[in-house]
Amino acid sequence: MTAPSQDTNLRTEKGEMQDLYMVANVAKDVSEYFKACERCKKLNKPIGRRLGNIIQIQEPGRPWESVHMHWVTGLPPGGDKH
Repeated sequence: MTAPSQDTNLRTEKGEMQDLYMVANVAKDVSEYFKACERCKKLNKPIGRRLGNIIQIQEPGRPWESVHMHWVTGLPPGGDKH
């Protein structure tokens, strides 16, 4: 199964090629191109680990009844540029 972005790219490229050229088996050719493309392979692979399911929180009844914080840690130092 291909990633959604790859499916979209495949359909777009296929449509553009069919508009510009008369090519037999365009879908097959474009599909083979994407399978061989190193950049496509790198961009479409999953990154990181799954963090689990998102849990819906109960809507608070009044302001500040429930406060949630997300901590982002392990980032590289920003240096003087940022």
